[in-house]
Amino acid sequence: MPDATQIGANTAGCLLNGQLWIASADNCFRFGTPYTKIGFYSYDKIKNTLLTNFQRCTKFDGDQIFFIFIENFRVPGNYECNQRSYIPGLPGSSGNSYNYIGYFISKNTGDPSFITSELGTGSITINKIDTSSTPTYTYVSGIFDCKLKNLNNIYDSLVITSGRFDIPFN
Repeated sequence: MPDATQIGANTAGCLLNGQLWIASADNCFRFGTPYTKIGFYSYDKIKNTLLTNFQRCTKFDGDQIFFIFIENFRVPGNYECNQRSYIPGLPGSSGNSYNYIGYFISKNTGDPSFITSELGTGSITINKIDTSSTPTYTYVSGIFDCKLKNLNNIYDSLVITSGRFDIPFN
């Protein structure tokens, strides 16, 4: 498991159903060229939204991607994820945009997508968002734990524990 750093270390990991999951840029490509960052984040000051993602790219299992979205983000702290959220372009998502944690596999069309909702809850703690390079924030770090529900099968879930990320601005 990567250390829980707050320096923009380009790391992320968690226990996914008790199994170690570490983000990796090995085998990641963007527009046909190798991509070295494990993820990115963006912060919209006008809408007060924070989005971060991190991924693990593999040749055989497809890209596995975590998304963390915080609505009404203002300061580091704890944010609960306990409502179904609409995610543009994601079949099966509905409702308004709320705080959510999502996990997606992009190997095959029809692969399951998992998100927090009223049935699968979680929390995100943003430990630090570096503002030393204002107006461009240089990194965000935090921790998360959650139970994610399959968007197409409420009986299918994933348990995420000891999640952590330290992601540079893209």
